[in-house]
Amino acid sequence: MKQEQLLNSLMNTIDKTIAELLSPRSSDKQSINYHDAGMVSGKIRNIFSNILDKIPPQIETVCNLSEAVLAPSAKEKKNKIKAVMAIAGTTGGMAMIIGGIGTALGWGAGVVAAVVAFFVGAPMAGPVGWITAGVALSAISGYLALSGDDATNSERYIKVLKNGLQEAMPSIWSEYEEQLNKVSWPVKAETTTDKGADALRQKKRK
Repeated sequence: MKQEQLLNSLMNTIDKTIAELLSPRSSDKQSINYHDAGMVSGKIRNIFSNILDKIPPQIETVCNLSEAVLAPSAKEKKNKIKAVMAIAGTTGGMAMIIGGIGTALGWGAGVVAAVVAFFVGAPMAGPVGWITAGVALSAISGYLALSGDDATNSERYIKVLKNGLQEAMPSIWSEYEEQLNKVSWPVKAETTTDKGADALRQKKRK
């Protein structure tokens, strides 16, 4: 049950954060942009940082690849993909995470297999492999390309983030079950600044 509670907490955090970001905007600007994606990812990362004092590589993988969907330039998109490449060797459940992301983006089984092979194999391939990886990097960046329609891009981003997190849960839970089982749910995505402000308010009340 706790694993389901964690996933629900993450989904609620995503929905709440997006609602807060969009609520002040006019009806013709109800879409998520790259900066917004970073804000949502920050909330997700904070949940794990507050619980575990670290951010699991599975979460970094999902956050980076979902942000890549909305990255406004090829350079920024590739930087997000490279960030995942740097941690791929330590990320359990990579095939499931990529599978979830691929489902959200409508990739076929062949594309999913190729992307998994890229992330798992590139860090260990050595200099010759890195040249090939550079070519593959451009191809994967293309798989994450913007559609040209803001509403569609927003929907794709949310699907990628939620599907990726759902598929990441079994691996995260198997690695951190003992710590996660001690947590009272739901978990707030408070930041370090939020904690400091709370402490200051409590001190003033004394």
